[in-house]
Amino acid sequence: PDVQLLADGTFRLYLTADPNDGEGPQTYCATGTDGFAFAKSGVAFASPGNQVLDPTTYYAAGTWHLFAGGKSDGGEWHATSVDGLSFDDAGEAAFEIGGAGCAAANVVPVDGGWRLYAFVRSAPSSIVSFFSADGWKWSEEAGTRLALDTTSSLEADGVKDPAVLRLADGSWLMVYVTRIP
Repeated sequence: PDVQLLADGTFRLYLTADPNDGEGPQTYCATGTDGFAFAKSGVAFASPGNQVLDPTTYYAAGTWHLFAGGKSDGGEWHATSVDGLSFDDAGEAAFEIGGAGCAAANVVPVDGGWRLYAFVRSAPSSIVSFFSADGWKWSEEAGTRLALDTTSSLEADGVKDPAVLRLADGSWLMVYVTRIP
């Protein structure tokens, strides 16, 4: 799931669900006022007969964007919306680092644009980032944001699905998925 805090204090949650109607998993939108209880608003983005998985959303220059996995060719769905409630297909997005495919996971505003955090799909996975000045065109940022620490007893089989936010003191917090042995 992906959650956005709107200017009016409403929480908007984007989530993957499969209604078992034969059309496959799709992205739904739900809203709430406390960050815990949400009411489903409906389908935000679907591609009938295809999987639309694990949405990542952001608002840039008057347009809502959604990236989601599930494309059979390994690319990412890219969809856009005026209101953030109903998205239209905007073509495929492909994120690669050194020829390795990456899955979009989180977008945050930064000075001069936006940073997209992603993870390399191949083993061992790592967390990388891309930058966009306009919210549309993304460029690989040099280096790795987080690599699997094979000496740690707290990580195994890779790191993925980062969620990143800037704290009030200007520092950054990243939460990510790994397998804890």
